[in-house]
Amino acid sequence: MDRQIVLASHGRLAEGLADTYKMIAGETDNDFIVFTLNYGGDTKDFAEELRKQIEDQPEREFVILCDIYGASVYSALYPLKRYANVQLFTGMNLPLLLTLCLEYRTKLTQEDITRLIDQSRQGIQTTEINEEVENEDF
Repeated sequence: MDRQIVLASHGRLAEGLADTYKMIAGETDNDFIVFTLNYGGDTKDFAEELRKQIEDQPEREFVILCDIYGASVYSALYPLKRYANVQLFTGMNLPLLLTLCLEYRTKLTQEDITRLIDQSRQGIQTTEINEEVENEDF
């Protein structure tokens, strides 16, 4: 499967996510494109550069993970959804990235996308104090 994963965020979240992924999963075949929007930056140039890559590689699946639905990074990349080889997720988190890279090795289907989102949401939880864990030495 030929897939390009794009991590796009405000600030350095995308960089941190890529770094944390490599810390947990090790160096893998996944070579991420990382976009960080800094103060005063513009998303247009990045979106245009990515559009060219998508058009030049129609056989390659581009999976874009953005930080916030409706925000400037998402809004700049959303038009790329018109290409059949693009999937766009928002609310990116580490469980989403790990599951995508380690469990889904073929072109994503709508069923895969639904499962990915459900699995990623399971990583968001609140916990209760557990005396067994509280008393263990770390």
